[in-house]
Amino acid sequence: MAHQEVVGSINRFVDAVNEGNHGEALKHFSPDATIIEDIPPYRWHGPQAGAQWMVAMGENAARSGMTSIAMQLGDATRVEVDAANAYAVYSAVLTLSGNGLRLQSGGCLMFTLQRAETGWLINSLAWGGPALQP
Repeated sequence: MAHQEVVGSINRFVDAVNEGNHGEALKHFSPDATIIEDIPPYRWHGPQAGAQWMVAMGENAARSGMTSIAMQLGDATRVEVDAANAYAVYSAVLTLSGNGLRLQSGGCLMFTLQRAETGWLINSLAWGGPALQP
């Protein structure tokens, strides 16, 4: 049951980000979240980490002339859950598109989550993969 709750929480988070529903996506972060991503400043931490990361993603896309960002999760390759904590690893494909261009990168998206009264909250998220390619 907890395994399915963790996977469901991650899927809802990624769906919210892909839909541009930042308010909903931000509800999935714990107050002490840490995010590691391949765009400057590469690491965000604390209560504003999610919001700052989303701004950085948008600014990075705009600099590149991209108007759409989408993350497609593969199946979870590993999910570990104990009473209050979880760890999950996914293969994923990141796609940026705009101005007639489409850039992609396959990589790995890793999460740690902690159980809260409202459900499972992301307390760390890390993306790793090669640079985007046409």
